Amino acid sequence: MKSFVLALVALAALVIAASASADVSKLKGKSWREPPDFRKYDTIWVEDFSDSVKKQLDDADKNTKYHEGVTKVGRTLADRIAERLVESKAFARVERVASHPQGAGDGLVVGGKITEYRDANIAGLYLGIGTGSRVRCEAWAHDANNDKVLGALKGVFATSFIPGVANLVQTANRFVEGLSLRISDEILIAKGAKHREETGRQGRLREKYTN
Repeated sequence: MKSFVLALVALAALVIAASASADVSKLKGKSWREPPDFRKYDTIWVEDFSDSVKKQLDDADKNTKYHEGVTKVGRTLADRIAERLVESKAFARVERVASHPQGAGDGLVVGGKITEYRDANIAGLYLGIGTGSRVRCEAWAHDANNDKVLGALKGVFATSFIPGVANLVQTANRFVEGLSLRISDEILIAKGAKHREETGRQGRLREKYTN
């Protein structure tokens, strides 16, 4: 059985290009005519994404472990967004914080919440339909001096509905990578540090079809 599973994973590596189901909106401002503009901000704080998953397991120990997993995913997502923003060099200062410290100065605060989380086992990943991995989140940005939201988006990455070995590479951790890329791209577009065309085919499709 072990050798069979290893063979499946090896084969999955060959088909890693197979796409997961992904739906991430553009960063919305006050209206479509007034998209977010972050060009004046040189400092950005990236907060933990909180656990807002409503799902509760009947077993108390399992429920605690499950929500610990959600909390970990929220921290990891924030970590990866911050790392991508540092790599971009678009902001003079990028701070990764559990929550934005009041009175820390002028800047932009980015945070959000995890609203759905499922990290499937190998059998569930292979079957695909209704048993795969899924990570859904909401993200937003506001001025550090107030709580007024300047831009917000929603996103979900999920295992493909097509059953098969390709799904074995579509884990919750990989979905966090995808979400962090999309969210950081939207921030950089609002900052004026990246054009939407530079985000690749998926970015152009979001610009054309997302409403």
